[in-house]
Amino acid sequence: MGKFARLMNPPVFQGTLQESNYFEGWYLKSVSSDRSSVLSFIPGVSLSERSHSFVQVINGITGWTEYFEFPIKDFKPEKDRFDVSVGGNRFFMKGLKVDIESSSHRISGELRFVDPTPFPKSCLSPGVMGWYSFVPRMECYHGVVSMGHKLEGTVVVDGKKMVFDGGKGYIEKDWGRSFPESWIWLQCNNFDRDDVSFMLSIAKIPWLGKHFTGFLSFLKVGNTVHRFATYTGARVTGYSFDGEKMGLLVEDRTSRLTITAVLNSAGELAAPVLGRMDRRIKESVDSDVLLEMRDRSGREILTSLGRRAGLEIMGDIDDLRLPPLPRKPSETISDPTSFPKAPSL
Repeated sequence: MGKFARLMNPPVFQGTLQESNYFEGWYLKSVSSDRSSVLSFIPGVSLSERSHSFVQVINGITGWTEYFEFPIKDFKPEKDRFDVSVGGNRFFMKGLKVDIESSSHRISGELRFVDPTPFPKSCLSPGVMGWYSFVPRMECYHGVVSMGHKLEGTVVVDGKKMVFDGGKGYIEKDWGRSFPESWIWLQCNNFDRDDVSFMLSIAKIPWLGKHFTGFLSFLKVGNTVHRFATYTGARVTGYSFDGEKMGLLVEDRTSRLTITAVLNSAGELAAPVLGRMDRRIKESVDSDVLLEMRDRSGREILTSLGRRAGLEIMGDIDDLRLPPLPRKPSETISDPTSFPKAPSL
């Protein structure tokens, strides 16, 4: 598959194993039907002076993480579709199969992904990055592989069986040289409405010796996918964070999206810097998020509460130059203390 064909198909491996200062990784999140189990697998490749492949694992309930390293020769991607093997572990559009062990941990099992929902694309917009997908030499590219799918199967972690039958999954990916210097990332597809999926990313983007704040987001409600992004003309018009609760206000010509997120337990993951997996970041896979979307007349389009959300707030967020949340009552963030409590599991 040629370079342009790969650009038009973000889920497939975008690099070559002959590159340097390069990384690529896929993020596969699985939540059980009762939300008592949350596992995320991140298979990928790091090409630097110490090239290797890897599988990272994060338990979203406990915050436990593990980085399993493999020789570069154990990384085997298919050329024309998302289907990646790392050692004896396989990750693809229809499922995953893992059997990995370290000196202290053992993970094995198989999950099937039922009816994965690819992100919509067109000739001028092959993925969630829109026409930015075609801009060369960006620090980091982002793709959404499946906005949501049903799960079947079981994974055993250190002897504990996690049953995912009837649960929900999600897949996205990143590739390039490095993660941004500063960013906010939020993702959830476990809402009180079964047909809702959401992702948002705001980042400091280096460009021609300077930098700008770029963001991209989608909100899927039923069969409709709403895009909010720099390339669509949408703007982040308000932000707040007190160390626990984050508020965001996103607006475009037709609608206003208010986001409230509550940060819960987090685990430490390895992240890329010039291809090397040397940076340590904190990710919560156990946060709560409330979405409120209205049109410009104030008519409600959606209000929905999500659980087991992924949330990262990294680096110096002041660099993103986000305006503070408006103080007018009609535009202020909803009170997170009004969230219904999650059931005891």
